[in-house]
Amino acid sequence: MISSVPNISLSPLTNWPSRKGAKDCPNRSCAWLQIGYFRAKQAFFTLTELPPEDTDYLYERYFPERGAFAPRPIRLNEHYAQRRKILFLFGYRLWTKQDSPSLIQRAEQLARLDVTPTFMLTELVIWLNQQRIVRPG
Repeated sequence: MISSVPNISLSPLTNWPSRKGAKDCPNRSCAWLQIGYFRAKQAFFTLTELPPEDTDYLYERYFPERGAFAPRPIRLNEHYAQRRKILFLFGYRLWTKQDSPSLIQRAEQLARLDVTPTFMLTELVIWLNQQRIVRPG
């Protein structure tokens, strides 16, 4: 999945804060994956299982000198900490209840143009990305 995302740059993660130093590979691997997925989809995913093809791609591309590595999922609190850092890094924020009125207003404007569900959903996702809001769900 990550290898198909054009122009992925992991340079912001070179100095990714780490509490455990060199032993922090699982957390850094998940952070790299979350950044790649966020850049591709502007959404977060809970990684219960790290996709081997994505971790292999990262390690082959950015750490060819590193031997075999068996990544493992991270704790939920670390997932949320990474999510906050990624939001800050890209200038996004999470959806809140206060965003509902403006989203409804935008949906009403779009409904005047076309009521096709595909059009409405696509345009609302585009609007959320323009507002730099991570879509709910």
